[in-house]
Amino acid sequence: MFTTPTNFFNNSQNDPKPIKLNSRTRTPLEKQFETWIDKLKPGFTPDDVNEALLSQSDPDLALDIFRWTSQQRNYKHNHITYRTIIQIAIHGKRFGHAETLIEEVIAGACSGSEELYNAIIRYCSNKRHLFNRAFDVYKKMLKSVDCKPSLETYTRLLNAV
Repeated sequence: MFTTPTNFFNNSQNDPKPIKLNSRTRTPLEKQFETWIDKLKPGFTPDDVNEALLSQSDPDLALDIFRWTSQQRNYKHNHITYRTIIQIAIHGKRFGHAETLIEEVIAGACSGSEELYNAIIRYCSNKRHLFNRAFDVYKKMLKSVDCKPSLETYTRLLNAV
């Protein structure tokens, strides 16, 4: 006796366990990212984000956390989180990311600090194609009310010339 196509497809005895089409294995990086995002409770501060960034051994994970937090409502990175993520990107050899972050700072993404600006000047003065950006940061410092060039700033710029 043959089963009609309708009975064949409706026969619960023949149905294997349903397969979830959207299920896939998450990578370790995705799992770590989700763990850190879960730790950042609503209302997190730049200090909380900075702690999360400093806890990462993987620069890509730190960059993902930085970008995710920047998209959250009522949150804005400050000079501390920018300095931290720029240093992480540089030490992790993610130079393209570092340069993008530097451009964001120069464009005014956060308020500046002497430490942040000097870190940017240090990096840019060591890269021929970014040499002029070091002086852009210096000019930004000159215009700033809160953050003026220091002896370290002038030393770095003079050593770069």
